[in-house]
Amino acid sequence: MLTDFRTWYMNNSPGYCAGTGGHAVAVIQTDNGSGLPSGIPIGGQVDVVGGADTCGNNSSIGGMALRTFSAPAALVAGNVYHLVSANVDPDPMANWDSIDFVCQGNICYSEFGLRPGSPPSNPGNPPFPDSDYAVLTSADAGLTWTLQSDNTGDLTYEPILDLHIGAHHQGTGYMDANTTMHSLGTSTDNRIRESFTPSATHTVTAVSVQLQHDFGSDPITVMLKQGGTLIEGGVIPATTFPSGGVITWGTYRFATARILTSGLAYTIEFSTGPTSQYTSGSHKDGYLAGYGFDAATTFSDGYAQYSIDGGSTWKNWENYGAASTVEDIAFYFTLK
Repeated sequence: MLTDFRTWYMNNSPGYCAGTGGHAVAVIQTDNGSGLPSGIPIGGQVDVVGGADTCGNNSSIGGMALRTFSAPAALVAGNVYHLVSANVDPDPMANWDSIDFVCQGNICYSEFGLRPGSPPSNPGNPPFPDSDYAVLTSADAGLTWTLQSDNTGDLTYEPILDLHIGAHHQGTGYMDANTTMHSLGTSTDNRIRESFTPSATHTVTAVSVQLQHDFGSDPITVMLKQGGTLIEGGVIPATTFPSGGVITWGTYRFATARILTSGLAYTIEFSTGPTSQYTSGSHKDGYLAGYGFDAATTFSDGYAQYSIDGGSTWKNWENYGAASTVEDIAFYFTLK
């Protein structure tokens, strides 16, 4: 039973809202069989914005408040559902607010906008199948829907969404892509890593990382360490990452399944050779940053770091210019 959810309604500043901010409601709808909302609601609705939440009167944290449906929605495993938000204000063109989401793909410009056709800027978020996790919009009250993407189809968008189904939480709690990037290889910033202490014991079979390949043919070296002890190291071939600024996922499969033990400190480190360069971005954790998203929707056990001296010393990734522990590099483990 889906009881409540958290997403980012941006009713806090002009440009993201207008007039009174409108009156937004949300409901769960079934799928029509082709990846689009059917118009058939299940469960109850929730008033998202209205009343005291006028434009400019809602803090960014308040815009991400936990919202409870008037009646739970019964979901069936394997089916596609849609969280549909609508502005039911009598004058929606004058009174409205926005819903923020994150771009995924090669042309991502964080919260500063999207520029289709321009060179890549920030490595994008993990790509999800459009039928499973996508942003759709309708300009005719739900009669037709459009998948949000750029003109070339090079990127789409994913919701910032935390769904609560009893004690189980599901979704993506990453707020935005960081404008600070660090490089592997010839740049001054020459290594990156994620430091983490698992809150539960996991068995993993592979690790994947998302990088922008700038130039060169050196592979990516991967090292999993517990404390200062190397557990396993290997490489991801350079051919996995097309050159020329294309952002791609690369995977290293461990020679044997590795156990990450709860309470022990680990790092997963990525580097490359001296004649190549790869660039990595990071994403802000909406749980650790205090925005209320659930720990299950982010990698809350870890944080991103980089080295400028080949791994002798490490610095925490910056969040808007200041060293932080709320940033994660774009990577994931495959669980056994």
